[in-house]
Amino acid sequence: MALCQQARRAWPDATPAAWAAAAAPVLALRHPNIVPLLEIDTAPGQWLRIAEFVPGVPLDSWVAEHGAMPARQAVQTALGVLDALAHSHEAGVVHGRLRPSRLLLDAAARPLLCDYTLGPIAGVADARSRSGALYLAPEQARGLECGPPADLFCLALVLGELLTGRPVLHESVPGQALARLTSGPLEWPEAEDSEAVDAALLQIVRRALAPDPAARPDAATLRADLLDWLTPALLDGALDDRAGGTLRALMQRLQFQPDLPAQREALRRVRQLCSVERVNLDELTQAVLEDMALTLKLLKMGNAASFRSVGGSVTQVSRASALLGVVAVRNLAGSLATLEDLPDPAHAAALREEYGRARMGARIAAQLSPTRGEEEEAAITALLQQLGRILVHHFLPEAAAQVRELLRERRITEPEATLRVLGLSFEDITVSVARSWGMPDAFLHGLRRPVFGAALRAPERRGDWLRLLASFGNELSETHRGAEPHERQLLLRSSIERYSAALRVSSAQAWSALQAHGSVAEVSDVPAPLPSAEAAPAPAPVHPLSRALIELQAMRKRQHTGDEAMKLAGEAVVRSIGCRHVVIAMREAGGKRLLARFSFGADAASIHSHFQIALDGNDVFATLCARGADTLIADAGVTSIASRLPDWHRRHFACPAFLLLPLMRPGEMPPHPIGLLYVDAAEPGGLRFSDRELSLLRSLRDELLRSVLDATDAAGT
Repeated sequence: MALCQQARRAWPDATPAAWAAAAAPVLALRHPNIVPLLEIDTAPGQWLRIAEFVPGVPLDSWVAEHGAMPARQAVQTALGVLDALAHSHEAGVVHGRLRPSRLLLDAAARPLLCDYTLGPIAGVADARSRSGALYLAPEQARGLECGPPADLFCLALVLGELLTGRPVLHESVPGQALARLTSGPLEWPEAEDSEAVDAALLQIVRRALAPDPAARPDAATLRADLLDWLTPALLDGALDDRAGGTLRALMQRLQFQPDLPAQREALRRVRQLCSVERVNLDELTQAVLEDMALTLKLLKMGNAASFRSVGGSVTQVSRASALLGVVAVRNLAGSLATLEDLPDPAHAAALREEYGRARMGARIAAQLSPTRGEEEEAAITALLQQLGRILVHHFLPEAAAQVRELLRERRITEPEATLRVLGLSFEDITVSVARSWGMPDAFLHGLRRPVFGAALRAPERRGDWLRLLASFGNELSETHRGAEPHERQLLLRSSIERYSAALRVSSAQAWSALQAHGSVAEVSDVPAPLPSAEAAPAPAPVHPLSRALIELQAMRKRQHTGDEAMKLAGEAVVRSIGCRHVVIAMREAGGKRLLARFSFGADAASIHSHFQIALDGNDVFATLCARGADTLIADAGVTSIASRLPDWHRRHFACPAFLLLPLMRPGEMPPHPIGLLYVDAAEPGGLRFSDRELSLLRSLRDELLRSVLDATDAAGT
């Protein structure tokens, strides 16, 4: 199907040959974020451009209906447009009149750039209308020749409008808009808008709005800046070059190839179900959930901007299917690439194995759900918990191979192997990508799994139930498919004992679910009856921090002092982590400082009196504590940090690597830490935590906080 649009006659003296020559490079453009121009033609008294018909909502209509777009969604939209502009500029084509009305959002919220200028780009002629005057670069407003920087300036105007819900230039008279453009730097957003926009993102947009074209970033630089904003450090100051490079590489690949390949058999089943006259939604949902790629695609489309007003937060495949319609689901099942399309059979086989692991975990989680209403969301949460792992195996297969090689060669855990190769864990990638996709909070809460082997508490909220159910299913699946035969029974029993107690399901139910969703070969060594307590082997070794967690939990069940809890936690950290000092500090009675309560490690007695953080100060410790963020500084010797270290730390500690884990009282406004767990090392980069150790440290801090609050409440202070 083709859509005919009238070309503007801003080039009145052009001959048909001139029009054809001007249109040739635009006709050649082919990009996922560009509406293809098929041909130009003539009709009596007018020129026609014939473009491919793409159903979608014009961006100006979307803004008029919905107002401001969530910041992450707005940046993702801008990144899609940037990709289209970069492709165009490499081909020597300038769009020339970029504005919201020249952008479409399709059903998946993908931005599509259309209506390129053919012939000379005449900004002043375009400015005769108010809509034209609001989306010009300063050089266009002056009637000068313009190139790629003009497109980027206009993109910054569009991004500004998405972030605030109104045009950056909002003058009602075209002449006033032109005067503002040509009178100097464009001060946007104004004070009332800037409060709603993240400061780092605001600075990126301001750089793109520089009056001088030479001072604006090019498309590649602007894209990198927006990606850096979209995927921030997981711990402030801790995201090293390797971790940042991993996330950037993944995000770049996801921009050009946003979908995973699907399993052909799953797609065939979905198309069959959609072709019958009366579709059984339950059957269709189960068929979709059999495939990771199809499930992700439906959820992303169901939560896209185009459906947000009617769909809200979509956390079920059945809801997404009902929202999009059976025809859209059938078409989607016919549009995805399949594993069989991958050119490398080994790559396809590895990805199929990962899909099988994720599918088995989802099935177990669903079967163990206490009610039918939770089965679907438990299965989806289990699939999403595997997202980072599958993305790395598909988009970064060389890195995935390095992780597997490390696991074969050395006796280390998978989180430790991924940290060495990627700079961060599969779980960290899962959370970063899911957040950048705008997945609902209901999913984000369930993506971080409990520490392997740690004691579990019974969940109190529905989201906690889903998180534990999904984690249980995945842990059983991973152990079953990945552990060595001589370890499998022991690890499976350990997992079942821990999760069964927390989720209030019987061990027999867990063994039954495991057997029901694995092949005969996979579960042949799993006993059908529940093993007797007498026959159970000794439990697997417990990490010292896990043991401290259990002891703290036991301590909370009896009368205790906060000092007892602090001593226990501090001694556990200094024994199990390769560090120089551990300090547990608490807020003094007046609330102005954090003072050391207990110190551990080398020369602990001599440093104790020197540790004091002025909460109203402006040094690096005061700033980080005020934010309440868990922070790992790998090297405090860099100028930006060293210049803000307090004198007491420089003189008496001299440790350039340190970890800060604040103890924050829940609900306190404004938030101030009541205490701090501080760990340091004598060399830059001396604190290298495995994923398990970092999770255990955070859990220990949280349990210590609860113990201190319990003791404080019991004392009536």
